[in-house]
Amino acid sequence: QVVTTSSDSTVRVWEFHTGLPIFEFGETHGRDAIVSAKFDATQQRLVTAGEDGKVKIWNFSDSQKVNELLPSDRDERRCVKTNALPDLCALEYINMSGGSRAKEEKGNNFVVAVGWDRRINTYLDAGVDNQCSRS
Repeated sequence: QVVTTSSDSTVRVWEFHTGLPIFEFGETHGRDAIVSAKFDATQQRLVTAGEDGKVKIWNFSDSQKVNELLPSDRDERRCVKTNALPDLCALEYINMSGGSRAKEEKGNNFVVAVGWDRRINTYLDAGVDNQCSRS
């Protein structure tokens, strides 16, 4: 399978050998483009970053949103005034464990999102309650 994302905020899954579409789900980031996508360590969840400044985690098998990650210390005054988050431009899913149990260990998986505002947002992937630190 091949997964693609698009400027119309749609995730599409294709059959590798035939090039035929298998399924898709849309409006993942409203009307904003998806700028980056990565699978988590289990390959069962898809993490997307959108031009809306949000990072979202999706259950890949049923396309249901599992979580939405926002920087906890963003400048609230600016967000209230403009009602916008900084555009994201890159995303990475990082597992800090080694060995065969790396996919099972909680507390060692991170989502890192980089924005055009030159900030790095790091989220601990701890399941439902994700924490964020911003540098």
